[in-house]
Amino acid sequence: MTTAPTGEDPGTPTSRPTATPAPAEPGLPLSGLLALSTAAFTAVLTELLPAGLLPRMAPDLGVSEARVGFLVTG
Repeated sequence: MTTAPTGEDPGTPTSRPTATPAPAEPGLPLSGLLALSTAAFTAVLTELLPAGLLPRMAPDLGVSEARVGFLVTG
């Protein structure tokens, strides 16, 4: 089997175009991520913290725990 000549001498270096470097990818949007995590933490805290305090709040208010639960829901 024979191959056709390509016109280039294998002993000479060829000039190939160099690839341009890709632009740097942007990093994480830290300010937005911090704001989102702070909002999520605050929302979860305000929803779950009173549920743990219901037994202590009920006697101080003179009502049942169920009534205090309604108060927290409102």
